Amino acid sequence: MADSPKVRSPVAAVDVEAQAIKRCSVLSQVDNLVTISGVDLSYTVPVSGPTTTPKKKPELQILSDVTATFKSGRMTAVMGASGAGKTSLLYAMAGELPPSRMSGKLLVNGEPCQPTRIKQISGFVFQDDVLLDTMTVQEALIMSATLRLKHVSRQEERNGMVRELLQILGLEHCKSTVIGSSQVKGISGGERKRCAIAMELITNPAVLFLDEPTSGLDTLTAYNVVATLRDLAHIHGRTIICTIHQPSSDIYHLFDDLLLLGSGRVLYNGAVEGAIDYFNKRGFPCPHYTNPADYFFMHVVGQPGLADQWAGSQECKLIRSEIDSTLPGGIPKNIVKQHASMWVQFRYLLKRQIRNAYRNHMILNVKLFQNILVGLLVGLIYYDTDSKSVPTQIQDRNGALYFVVVSQFMGASMGFVSVFSTEKAVFMREYGAGYYSIIPYFFSKILVEVLTLNVVCHIIQSNKIYCRCRFK
Repeated sequence: MADSPKVRSPVAAVDVEAQAIKRCSVLSQVDNLVTISGVDLSYTVPVSGPTTTPKKKPELQILSDVTATFKSGRMTAVMGASGAGKTSLLYAMAGELPPSRMSGKLLVNGEPCQPTRIKQISGFVFQDDVLLDTMTVQEALIMSATLRLKHVSRQEERNGMVRELLQILGLEHCKSTVIGSSQVKGISGGERKRCAIAMELITNPAVLFLDEPTSGLDTLTAYNVVATLRDLAHIHGRTIICTIHQPSSDIYHLFDDLLLLGSGRVLYNGAVEGAIDYFNKRGFPCPHYTNPADYFFMHVVGQPGLADQWAGSQECKLIRSEIDSTLPGGIPKNIVKQHASMWVQFRYLLKRQIRNAYRNHMILNVKLFQNILVGLLVGLIYYDTDSKSVPTQIQDRNGALYFVVVSQFMGASMGFVSVFSTEKAVFMREYGAGYYSIIPYFFSKILVEVLTLNVVCHIIQSNKIYCRCRFK
């Protein structure tokens, strides 16, 4: 499916989306701006394998003394070669990494803040768009609004917010299309990425983290996605932070600021237009008509001594001075997320599980066919057990009953295990993002998948066995 019914030029796309964003009431409710700063952030991970010191395992330094600032109303590109630590930095600031492995300070409006606290004012779009394939685009946005907007009690208001976001991100034409997967045909990659972004924007976050938002997209679609994010930052004061790998020249110049990493250390942090001049002064002039992003990857990243030069540069000192002079403000209370109650979570998840089971026709048909077939085969084994020999009759009867009981128990147990393994990735993403708690998800799954589908199927199997056995 195409990303849009009409192909638009990049400039026209930006103008249309900017006008739509200006009219959007969903995104105009945040009046408090949020600036995030990291001071000497470091992150280590344990190294597996034999060690000479059993009491202290070796560790790998992923991030080392990263000091950077991300301002409200601006969009920052976090760039670096593979293994430079850009994704780890994004996860660290978003509260997705264990605090025990981190050191340094994370500041929100000049005030120290725990990374887990930032989750309450931010949204996170992962590189892999892990979404439930049986939901439509509109249903995915309604789910996010229902479970994460406790203060919006009216369903009509939530539906209005969903309609606005569908219009902003160009998803109106595919709102009733299932998301799909590699096995089920659904929306395109660009539409899938915009759907993931919309699910986070529905909560009106002050900060938006995105890990490789252009991954797997064609040039035009990638440009439109980044242009939309830029307008969100410029028009409504969002703090947008993206990791991105080798963007095109047009996409690169859409960003306001650049954070360039090399081997877990900062090589440059500042305005995009100032990066060329900075590296030119250090003997790395970028030729005319060359994509700066490509030049940085080919000639700058990996050069020894550049991280030390940045740490001693005037630009780095100005950033530290700016961070130190910021008056403490902390997280505004009026932009903190409010999640739905446990009862609302259970009620919605139960409805979703029923809809998911109904739309998985293949799985449902396979379960029914399997149990009917097994019932017929077992019935043939114990066919005509009404013999005149009482001991034989009792033995056959007990064998059939034993098989029915065991199959019921084992079938339900295996179904219980398979249910959770098939949606593990979806559960981990939604639970990590705060959509729901474990208890309502667990009981909704049990009620629909185990107590309904599996029990019904095994009752059918048992009836077939009893009918074929013809017990007297």
